[in-house]
Amino acid sequence: VCRAKGTVVFPHADRNPRVAYEGLPAGNLLYISREAGLPEEVIRLPYVFSDKYSSRRAGYPGFRDFMAALRQTDANPEYFAEVRSTAMHLLSPEVVYHGLCVKLGLCTSRHEAFRRNHTILLSI
Repeated sequence: VCRAKGTVVFPHADRNPRVAYEGLPAGNLLYISREAGLPEEVIRLPYVFSDKYSSRRAGYPGFRDFMAALRQTDANPEYFAEVRSTAMHLLSPEVVYHGLCVKLGLCTSRHEAFRRNHTILLSI
């Protein structure tokens, strides 16, 4: 994953997006099916491309955009560093698991201060 520039995750029915979370912190652009269960907030990121699964071969415009983005950014290591930095923040355990922490009553004042200062993208 660390030497790759992009990650393709295109399950037909698997609703477990964990594989996507491995490529993003490595700085990879991501192409993923909508059926993978990735939260909409992550799909809207500019370096995440997606399509609904289709039995038609030509029905994947997101893949075309993904490949174009890989070609455009290939010579720009700063772009991949930005993807890595943003993903590391958005996918940090404090951001990801805050909702679960609140539901279980385990949050400390440190967690609450963190929550007020950051957008929570992933919910349990």
